Amino acid sequence: MCILFISLAILNIMPYLCILIQLHMDAKDQALENLRLENEKLRREVEYQKLKVAGYERLLEIVKHEDGIDLLKKGGVTGSP
Repeated sequence: MCILFISLAILNIMPYLCILIQLHMDAKDQALENLRLENEKLRREVEYQKLKVAGYERLLEIVKHEDGIDLLKKGGVTGSP
């Protein structure tokens, strides 16, 4: 008799358990999608920054070639004689 009541109780709460499980899975899927979108955004930002660096490096090459100024040259502070 006790097993029958337990079985009925389980059957009564089963739809609610299914809903809770589905809600949990939906929240987990949404969190994963948010992470995927953030990852894409960060990857695009890294690519943009790489392009900026390449542009600045090219600018430095042009300045060195046209004006003879090496802005990357490591020059120490020299004292006046």
